[in-house]
Amino acid sequence: MGDVSRREVTKEWERLRRKYKLPKLQEIEKEIGFYLTSKPVISEALKGIARILNSISLDIEAVLYPKDLAGMIEKNFFTEEEREKLYDFYREIRSKLCKVPIAVMGEEREKASLFKELLKFYREKAKSSGRQFYDRLSKGWREKSKGKEKITYLR
Repeated sequence: MGDVSRREVTKEWERLRRKYKLPKLQEIEKEIGFYLTSKPVISEALKGIARILNSISLDIEAVLYPKDLAGMIEKNFFTEEEREKLYDFYREIRSKLCKVPIAVMGEEREKASLFKELLKFYREKAKSSGRQFYDRLSKGWREKSKGKEKITYLR
């Protein structure tokens, strides 16, 4: 449908919010970090939350299956056991992301249901686990920059 006025987007979201018990638009825009300007708004909201989850999954994938220097270094920031837990989290995200295209092609009810599921997953798990993951990467790079670790595979 494309770009429409913000008023139309807000009105459409309010209708969906009442019908499917969704959170307020401003609340999720602030929390997820997107600003809806297009219709169908539920599809756009789904894509917005999917972008965040996809970003987390791609960063985890780079650690689990390094393809570049950064990934090879970052892999060593985690123990084998921690990488196994990361893989479980990665699988969980990927399984949820695979539902997005199906829902986007589906009915409004299906889209709203998946949006609620993804938002719940984001709030209850992805946000905290993602934060721990990124904190660990940041800490690893800080320690790496202090020269505490040796890069033996480059010699």
